[in-house]
Amino acid sequence: MRVPISLADLRVKYGFNRIVKKLQRNWRGTPSLSLASSQKILSRGLGYEDLHDLQTSADQHAKSVVRPTQDKVRDGISTSIIAFCHSSKVTDMSERDVDQLVRVLPLHELTVFQTSRSQQAGAIASQVFLELLMRPTDDSAGHISEGQLKHAAQSRDGLHTELLKRPADPISQEDLKSFWEIVQRKGTLHDQCLCLGLLQGIRPFELLNAKAHDVFTADKHSLFRIKRSKAHCRSDQLLMPLIFGTLVGEYVRQAGIPPIGYLFPSSNDASAPMSLQQMHRIIDVYLREAIVNPSQRRAGINRS
Repeated sequence: MRVPISLADLRVKYGFNRIVKKLQRNWRGTPSLSLASSQKILSRGLGYEDLHDLQTSADQHAKSVVRPTQDKVRDGISTSIIAFCHSSKVTDMSERDVDQLVRVLPLHELTVFQTSRSQQAGAIASQVFLELLMRPTDDSAGHISEGQLKHAAQSRDGLHTELLKRPADPISQEDLKSFWEIVQRKGTLHDQCLCLGLLQGIRPFELLNAKAHDVFTADKHSLFRIKRSKAHCRSDQLLMPLIFGTLVGEYVRQAGIPPIGYLFPSSNDASAPMSLQQMHRIIDVYLREAIVNPSQRRAGINRS
């Protein structure tokens, strides 16, 4: 089955190309994955012969086919990865490696899976939380190299057809609802603002690099300014619920954060943003209570 691809999906840093880069960056096999190979794997996983076939087929059948589920698409990509590993003699990717790799691919960014703002935010939040939980929690370990991440899994027994049998998504929307209820009951204003931002679909790097003046209220909603270039000359505004701006305003006032100060500064240096590891630790405290199954919370990640 061919997954419908629109011309919008072929733009740089969007849709198909964003997933390609994610696949390439998170590849755990040796050698590292080239851009061309990543494009080939994803094209075939989406039901096309190759990248050229995908590009020339864009928008041709977007309205004439039934939209596949993301689970089926991930199964197709898993099959494509397995075939590539066999043909390229990649032997150091385990079942867990492939399963985790496919799980973090942002399929929701394809036009065929675009939904309402609230539904899309939920899908992004689920993936963001999974990615954060896949990171090491120990700041003392310093920067984790790509090579270390590739060999983090303990078992490397090769590939076989059981890879196609995927369990349910590790973090469901019900899990996220329970998570937020716990944060509301037990979390500080700092933690509530941080977690609500993630739940609204703001990406971690966007949230951590935000300044206090990037959040403001207008009429009956809040706006979150996202910088889109290193020169900070381009920015977008993300529509947020009013409660987000209200919480952030009170948090900024109580914490005494200046307008140009980081919204979530490092606990060690207020002139620097909080690290992803610090964010991870905060989230994990609440997820530990929200999600009953510990193996689900850790998404089955083994650390060597």
